[in-house]
Amino acid sequence: MVELHKDFWEGRSAAGGRVLYGRVYDWLMQERYDNGSDELRQIVREVALSHIPFDPGTVIFTPVTDRRFHTIKSASKQYGFHPVTTRKFAEAAGLIDQTANSISDWRVVMPVEDVDRVMSEARGYLTDGEARAYLNAERTLWSTITRRGYVKRAIEGSRELRLGPMFSKFDLDDLLSRMQAHVTSNFEDGDHLSSFSETAHRASCKFSEILDLLFAGKLTTVKLDPSTSGISAFRLDPTEVASHTTLPPMPGLSAVEAARYVVLNIKVFTRLANCGVIGSEQAINPVKRCRQRVFSTATLDAFSESYRSLHQLASEQLKAIRVIKRDLDLANVEPAFTRLEVGATFYRKSDLPT
Repeated sequence: MVELHKDFWEGRSAAGGRVLYGRVYDWLMQERYDNGSDELRQIVREVALSHIPFDPGTVIFTPVTDRRFHTIKSASKQYGFHPVTTRKFAEAAGLIDQTANSISDWRVVMPVEDVDRVMSEARGYLTDGEARAYLNAERTLWSTITRRGYVKRAIEGSRELRLGPMFSKFDLDDLLSRMQAHVTSNFEDGDHLSSFSETAHRASCKFSEILDLLFAGKLTTVKLDPSTSGISAFRLDPTEVASHTTLPPMPGLSAVEAARYVVLNIKVFTRLANCGVIGSEQAINPVKRCRQRVFSTATLDAFSESYRSLHQLASEQLKAIRVIKRDLDLANVEPAFTRLEVGATFYRKSDLPT
């Protein structure tokens, strides 16, 4: 009898006794109930209900009262999601696989109990914006919380399914409870404490560093401001946070400081550094937390002892630049670096006439 369902699966019409069984169904509907045909009707009905996703109210000899299977279309209609979203929920839960992508929404069949469980959970999920509002978290802080995995997405593999971030209230409440477990004392008027964003700014650190300190129980001053709620209620001591997060000073001078140290224009100094004439190393900026080039005073002193710019020579000898340049040309002293190369003319001190 299942072979008779072929036309239904290959078509687009709604399920019904006549669609499935044709004249056989008409004959059984008209047959009297006192000649043994009732048992045959029960068999046909049970086979149909066990394989076809009938909507309640559909008549298969008698009206269908309970749904046994959901389709993408029926689940979408019942739970109020777009069919595309319903497919993604079903695939994420393992109810269907990618082979169902080529099957129409009316013909993807799933057990009703599994669909009800998955879709009931999904109906309670919050979108990214709703979850942030639920926790009353600032946008940047919330981005850190989700990116660093302090709270997980409700659906694993949602990125691969191109499903927007969704979060369960249970997980959000759990995150807030874990944070509140580290509150050290009650908030009092006059406490000079700061919110997460103010603390990050004043301590020159990242939100993730503050959260790590909080969850590790390393902060001794954590309070909740009763005038607000959620994550925005947390108040911290920036000085205490800074004592944990402040990085050591850089082992050298920044480019601006180094240019000032050797008395050079910053553009000229940068070109000399880019050419490798002035050596440098990479270090972490303790404020901006990014890698940057630094210069040791020993390297800068070595450069100053080895080279002189045309401008510096003119200043030292109290002569015009063109006069210094003429005298050096007459003495056949070649520049070590020309204006075209680094933006200024430099000579080796060892080549200068005494």
